[in-house]
Formats: sequence, C-alpha cells, structure tokens
Amino acid sequence: MHHQFLLKTLNVFGVIHRLHFFCIFNLMMGNYEKKHTKTNLTRTSQTRWSAKSEALTEGQYQPEIKLEVGSLLRALLDFWFISYLVALAELLKEIDRVNKEVQKGDIILSRSIGILKGLTNTIERLRNTPSEWLKTVKVMAESIGVEPTMGKHRVAKKENDAQ
Repeated sequence: MHHQFLLKTLNVFGVIHRLHFFCIFNLMMGNYEKKHTKTNLTRTSQTRWSAKSEALTEGQYQPEIKLEVGSLLRALLDFWFISYLVALAELLKEIDRVNKEVQKGDIILSRSIGILKGLTNTIERLRNTPSEWLKTVKVMAESIGVEPTMGKHRVAKKENDAQ
C-alpha cells in the first residue's frame, strides 16, 4: 500500500512537471513563430471568444502535441490527481502560515510552537481521516464532470497461483 502511494505521488508531480513543460514549450514556440514567420492568427470576430478557437484548425497542430494534450487532459481529469492537489494545497497553505510566523521579527516562541502543532495536526488529519477532505474533492470532481472514484486496481497474482 505504501509503495502504491509513493508511485501515485510521483505520478502527480510528473503530471505537474509535464504540464509546466508543455505550457512553457508552447509559449516559446509561439514567440518563435511570431518572431521568425511574422504570422499571427486572424480573428474571425471581435465579439465572440469562441471565434479564437474556431480560428485554429486541426491541421495547425503536430500529432505529438495532440497526443500530449490528450494524455495531459486524461491525467488532469483523474480523481486521484484532483485529490492529491486538494490535500497538497491544504498542506502548503498550512506550511506557508508556519513559515510566515517563524520569520517574523518579533517572534513569540509559544505562538510559533502552537502554529507548528497546528501543522502537525493538519498532517495527521490528512493522513488519518481522508474521508473529510475527500468530501471536498468529490464535490470538485463532480462539478467538472470527473467520476469521483479511485479506480480499479489490479491484484497481482503470486507465481504459485498462476501455475
């Protein structure tokens, strides 16, 4: 179980890294094209936002980019991914609060210890009672059309059972 959790965590950060790289790469390519080809997308309308997407045709995208976009979209619309992001956001919010308190010039030791205990309590709550924050995740997932299930896991067979 612990091994699966680590793999899922690595996968979440891998998706975040791929998304970041994809956005930066496309931004750089867009700037390169503007600079060297002197072409821009033409608007088909001044009033509709959808006109911008209609101005793009499928022929403008390379197959590798379409595959990467599809893969990223599947990864981002995964209940595991959303649940990790919610837990991570809560944890980082608490760490930020502790960090700000500890860096104050007029630090009060008893207050800082209390805030550190609050961080510890948040970590324990996230670890010991996932049903609390999973309720929030379920609402978020349903609002964007993601099925709120953890998915099916394949049970590995032992070699003796396979024979």
